[in-house]
Amino acid sequence: MDSRIYISFIVPIYNVSPFLEDCVQSLCGIQNPRIEILLVDDGSVDCSPSICRKYAEKDGRVRVVTQDNQGVSMARNNGFMLAKGKWVCFVDGDDRLSDDFEDGIMGQIDEDMEVVYFGYQRMTGGKVPQCIDRGSRFMEERDLREAWLRILNRDIYRDSERFPDTILFEAPYMRFIKREKLLEWEIFFDKSLTWGEDLLYNFRLLQKVKKVKVIDRTGYYYRINEASITQRYDERAAERFFLLADAMGAEVEKAGDGEAARQYQVFVLKQLLLSAKRNLLNPYNPRPYHERKAEYRRMRHSEVVENALRSFPYGSVRLSYKLAIGIAATGSYGLLWTFYQMKRIRESVERLTAGTGGGKKKNG
Repeated sequence: MDSRIYISFIVPIYNVSPFLEDCVQSLCGIQNPRIEILLVDDGSVDCSPSICRKYAEKDGRVRVVTQDNQGVSMARNNGFMLAKGKWVCFVDGDDRLSDDFEDGIMGQIDEDMEVVYFGYQRMTGGKVPQCIDRGSRFMEERDLREAWLRILNRDIYRDSERFPDTILFEAPYMRFIKREKLLEWEIFFDKSLTWGEDLLYNFRLLQKVKKVKVIDRTGYYYRINEASITQRYDERAAERFFLLADAMGAEVEKAGDGEAARQYQVFVLKQLLLSAKRNLLNPYNPRPYHERKAEYRRMRHSEVVENALRSFPYGSVRLSYKLAIGIAATGSYGLLWTFYQMKRIRESVERLTAGTGGGKKKNG
């Protein structure tokens, strides 16, 4: 750690040139000279590298790190190992910080804490929402345990006032973490995962932390980027599902917590459905129906899914998930396909009517 550097901002970058300038400008807008901005280019093939170099030449606080394409986990890990600050803060290259981040967020960091969370809002079409400021508080032991369990199943405690919709415990960003604590706890992103690595990271983190502050004020704008891995068709979704289920299962077993083991069954089935939506049920999937059906049946009848269905706590999820998981339990790909086609049509109609003023906009 370099005592002269207070915060290290770590930005993993891969082909996000349309948004990267907005992201880096929001970081360079911070006047504090005791920050560093680590731009970690993960083998981009667009003009992201030249944008990184431009800002490094303009601002001495910016450092550019280049690596062959190894995935976001390695980009974050490499940035972290090169960081010199007392605190680290991850920022995705297609997101941005609020204009008043320095005073509104950085000015509220508590030196006695291990982690300081701050609020976010979703940004669509480049439109920045109005700042939300609901004050700050410290998390108690019960809060931390519930936040930990929410990594497995966000539906539990979702109506609790202690977990506002502007604080996202599952994400890798929207927080400051003491660097020395991450080294002590040996918490890094799992390089074998390219999907759900943030969930596993935070599941490990929330088992360790004891001193946590929450600043419920907008400091981070999460851009809805249709080209990101969480939005587009993903032909490797099934493979990613099994890797994540195995890795999280090992962590749950290591924790030896009965409630975590119970909610892990929900986690498996939700990830099964998410994988199916991104791949097998995705309208952009070019594979014929019979191939997608066969792939789904392979996933559905895997040991990890069979075990989850046998002990799934139906009372701990919303109605839509109960229906979808109930359909998954039948093993019928056709029924699941029909369910999501109807859901997709309904959501499209709701977006259309909201856009013409003919109906209410959906929350979230």
